[in-house]
Amino acid sequence: MILGYSRFPEHKGDNKGKAILAHDPSAILVREKQADYAADRQPALGEALKQLGKGDALAVCELSDLASSLRQLCSRVEHLAAKGIALVVVSCNIDSRRKSDARFSDMLTSIAAFDESVRRTRRLNGIEKAKRAGRYKGRAPTVTQAQVEALLQQGYSKRRAADELGVSYRTILRRTSAGKT
Repeated sequence: MILGYSRFPEHKGDNKGKAILAHDPSAILVREKQADYAADRQPALGEALKQLGKGDALAVCELSDLASSLRQLCSRVEHLAAKGIALVVVSCNIDSRRKSDARFSDMLTSIAAFDESVRRTRRLNGIEKAKRAGRYKGRAPTVTQAQVEALLQQGYSKRRAADELGVSYRTILRRTSAGKT
């Protein structure tokens, strides 16, 4: 069985369903009832995947119909491959049933790893740049060492001081000369 899936409901000018049916007229077309850009809210896709089994195929017009991020796309493609479900992407002429396209999920995983690495590097570079400019200082302390010391001077135990200040016992230990008071 070939199941065609469109992330968006049918409306005038939508050619995705038509493209899937033109590619394979025997495909059963499934659409979401409501347009939603968040790929994690795709109830029709979830139901469609429950119907598919080993040897079946899921056809989409574009990869963006299947997921909204590269990580999610890799996860979905791996899930399909694990269940023995082929993936057909009409706009890219990808059909994982063909031997030439069988390594598609491996390639996607590699691209996702590359993308994650690039984003991580950019994020760390941005944080470093912000630190040098004095704009990245971290979270402000919940309590100061002076507040803790003042309560301890008044005879409070560390546990009672923690309760009084609304912080954890561990925070009190960190504020008292590395926990030696």
